[in-house]
Amino acid sequence: MVKSLREFAFSEIRGLIQTDVDVFNPEDTVSKVLGELERHGHYEALVQSNGKVGLVTIRDLLDVVQPEQTTIGDHPNDRWRAYRLVTPVHSVLDVVEIMIEDKVRALPVVLEGKALGYICQVDILEALCDIPEISEFLSKDLMISPVVSMDIDDNIGKAKRLMLDKRFSHIPIDKK
Repeated sequence: MVKSLREFAFSEIRGLIQTDVDVFNPEDTVSKVLGELERHGHYEALVQSNGKVGLVTIRDLLDVVQPEQTTIGDHPNDRWRAYRLVTPVHSVLDVVEIMIEDKVRALPVVLEGKALGYICQVDILEALCDIPEISEFLSKDLMISPVVSMDIDDNIGKAKRLMLDKRFSHIPIDKK
């Protein structure tokens, strides 16, 4: 059933939750988590420990030198973070507002203290594609400007540092 943008915004997230995910603990190695992320094509992984539920992302693991020996809990501040939790009955709009306020791309979804899965911005964007009203919006009205980009000859270390500092997952590359 096609929804209006308003109906979508106030609908429950129940149908958008990624539930085909493993739940990790802080003692799991970075290589194990990365392997599962790659196998499932996910960007974030659920972590649960001592009543705390959070996520670890590929970006959180970028600086690990020895992923086979390093656990996701081996870090002064942990590699995984407990975010605000949402439940299946939260509205899409509530979830988007929390993501914006907390500057995150995904949130764990829990029910009665148990991790059910997570919801991420990609899930919401895919669902938005099915709403006819979206075709009325123009890219130029939504884009971020000025553009932060890199030169094609810049090294990967600079890209990594820029992505970590700016909290970007993508950077446009300027060709010469």
